Amino acid sequence: MPANHSFDHGSRSFPHSEQANVDVMHQLGLKLHEMPRQLGRSWNAICRYATDPINHGKKQKLPQTTQHPHLPIGRRRNSRLQHYKELICFETKKRMVSL
Repeated sequence: MPANHSFDHGSRSFPHSEQANVDVMHQLGLKLHEMPRQLGRSWNAICRYATDPINHGKKQKLPQTTQHPHLPIGRRRNSRLQHYKELICFETKKRMVSL
């Protein structure tokens, strides 16, 4: 393992020396599967850096979406029982009166 390897496995950052190594290897024509073996990093870490070297390690702001694209952002889908709410209330009141 290289001396500058981060033992924080949740870290998404690459030391600048490794970034430079990946850039040089890419210019020399090395394949993505060969780079991790030489650097001692995972293929996933190398691939994440290679796909977007400028924004690598920066927190991405994801758009706020709902599960249902037809609904406005931030709104939740109504329950399926919402359509029967009045009927359920009526039936409940009817049962309470008969008791």
